[in-house]
Amino acid sequence: MTILPLKRTSLPAEIASRLRVMIFSGEFKPGDRLPCERELASMFGTNRNTLREALRSLEMVGLIEIRQGAGIFVKDVRIHGNLSLLNHFIKEGYKSPYALEVLEDMFLFRRRFFQWVIPEAVEKCEWEDLDFIQNSLREILKLKGTPQSSEIFTHDTAIFRRLIASTRRAFYMWTFNTIAEMGWNMMKVAGENWIFPEFYFHTMKRFVKKVLAKDVKGVMKTLETHLKRMDNFTLKLSRNILSQG
Repeated sequence: MTILPLKRTSLPAEIASRLRVMIFSGEFKPGDRLPCERELASMFGTNRNTLREALRSLEMVGLIEIRQGAGIFVKDVRIHGNLSLLNHFIKEGYKSPYALEVLEDMFLFRRRFFQWVIPEAVEKCEWEDLDFIQNSLREILKLKGTPQSSEIFTHDTAIFRRLIASTRRAFYMWTFNTIAEMGWNMMKVAGENWIFPEFYFHTMKRFVKKVLAKDVKGVMKTLETHLKRMDNFTLKLSRNILSQG
């Protein structure tokens, strides 16, 4: 087997990140023509080959259009963007004028995804899955009142991942993994501001209790309450972070 040499991608990735921030924030608006390649390369202190690699990555996700002989144009990300942009948007788009709108839509999508998937997951859970979920909840409750938010989130994610994995459906897992990665990135953006609220532990405990009983209706009722309260908490936190600049 021939092993191809690895490429150094850090600089193109950094350039792409900076351009995404400019586009998400509205510094470059839909329809705007970006500076030519020579000017952009000079702006970022790089060569045109490296710049082109960064531009190609932006074109692939629907942020820009490169028109031969005409220039580089910003596309309307809300129309032309694709789902691979979501995690970039969470990390780099918090200054976007529609950041909260995207966040609200993401939460709504998550709730509807869970409404569709979780009933099947609960029905297919085996005793090994339920034992794992119960142990994960115990670890969460041990951390109540501590600042260990990342560890709590790790166990929380593990519960839902184990549930959804019981369906044995790859697309469900890919969708969940994307949602989970967005959650991690939101926590990183919030930093020390992210502390799990008191109600989280109570509603999570009720949810797991219904899962262990394989009470599908009870699971869905408690999960809806849990997610709505957490979504409202996160949106309030996000508004506070945005208001602080």
